[in-house]
Amino acid sequence: MTQSDARPAVVPSGNGRLNGWKEIAAYLGKSVRTAQRWEVELSLPIHRIRSAGGEIIYAYCREIDTWLVRCDTASRGLSGIETTDEPALDGSDRPIHAASVDVSPASVGRTWRIALLSVATTLFLLVSLLWISGAIPFRLFANPPAQPASWKVEGGLLKVFDSNGNHVWDHNFGRTLLDETYALAGGGFPPEKSAFITDLDGNGTQEVGIVVRAESGPQAPFQVLNHDRSLRFATRPEHSVRFGDTSYAPPWPAVHLLVTPEPDGSKSVWVAYIHNLWFPSLLQKLDPRGEVLAEYWSNGHITSLHEGVFQGRRAMLVGATNNDHHAATLAVLDYANPSGFAPAARPKYLCTDCPTGTPLAFFVFPATELSRVTGFRPLVQDIRTDGSGNFILNVDQTPHDPALGGQGAAAFYVLSPAGSVVEAETGDSHRLLHSRLETRNRLDHPFGLACEKQLFPVLRWDRANQRFVPEQGKLANPPR
Repeated sequence: MTQSDARPAVVPSGNGRLNGWKEIAAYLGKSVRTAQRWEVELSLPIHRIRSAGGEIIYAYCREIDTWLVRCDTASRGLSGIETTDEPALDGSDRPIHAASVDVSPASVGRTWRIALLSVATTLFLLVSLLWISGAIPFRLFANPPAQPASWKVEGGLLKVFDSNGNHVWDHNFGRTLLDETYALAGGGFPPEKSAFITDLDGNGTQEVGIVVRAESGPQAPFQVLNHDRSLRFATRPEHSVRFGDTSYAPPWPAVHLLVTPEPDGSKSVWVAYIHNLWFPSLLQKLDPRGEVLAEYWSNGHITSLHEGVFQGRRAMLVGATNNDHHAATLAVLDYANPSGFAPAARPKYLCTDCPTGTPLAFFVFPATELSRVTGFRPLVQDIRTDGSGNFILNVDQTPHDPALGGQGAAAFYVLSPAGSVVEAETGDSHRLLHSRLETRNRLDHPFGLACEKQLFPVLRWDRANQRFVPEQGKLANPPR
């Protein structure tokens, strides 16, 4: 408050009336000019009576007090408006809050512009921080790069295409890929077991995973490339494992893959590896960055993978051939914790240094006479789930050998989601091959009920008693 604004003590009339600008200004503690300006700009409550001698100016203390309170409230709700608390000159404790209040339209507009600029600056800094930290991907603000959608191996290179079939990029692994191993027509693995394209971590970009089968160098490692062809991770197990008294060392070539979804939108990758031709084999569960989450060891070659629900819980079904029984096997693993190893009847085929744990269930499907005649060890070629939740297993009993007529002999088993063997039957290919082997004098009897009964018993691992027990089922299509 300046010296000119100091107000002398003033005593209002008995009805609380202030007469003239001097008394009004003195009551406010301001100059007459300031009081007159507040009437024009801030609606200070002033009364006028026109007379022949001019205007009579007066005001009421209670109205000015109310006006002061209203101005004080407005000043506290607007940023940038100053207030001054001054004691009343009449000796009371009543504060005066109007000394520096400016609530003119120009002042309010200026205040809001300052507030909006402050908010905009804060938002800009926040977005910049999130962008730099990677929380907001650059792809949201730029034209997104073409995303992989399909692939093929040609000329020893991996070729990747977008959803419109446009070529996106080629990748040279430093070695010439074996084209024929990526197509069934060339006698190779099914394409879906050799490579995949998917969004592993749920961030909107597509990754490409592939089993690298090449002419030279380390055998069949598994690699995952980012959408821009950069390497995300590569895996090749380097540790040894012991079954019985024998230690099995690297290399462990990858043979096939499966990708499964997780509740958080990411994916898990399951990779099967083998040692030499049939025995043993390894299944690894990997996270989107390639970290190994679990390992399961099989005493035979893993040949198929399938996700399903077994006894009410999420499970991974692992089909294989089995060196211990010279038969086909199915291991049912706990999806969340699949580490462990396959049970065995003979010590030679029991893992002695594998991760602890055993399958939820383990089945052995017997070899038929066709397997014995052709010298083939049966294997679970495929696993499916039907509309009732049953598992349908396709078991190859013979090889796919042109010398035997091309198509191998198959048998089919049905397992309930509760884990019981429901039924089994031979396929048409099985019966046709039986007839061919008869004509070549490799079998001395026609196909009949006794042949079909060779599909049982199925051996089931009894976890409680640590032994295999036989289990019978129904023949779905017995010969008449």
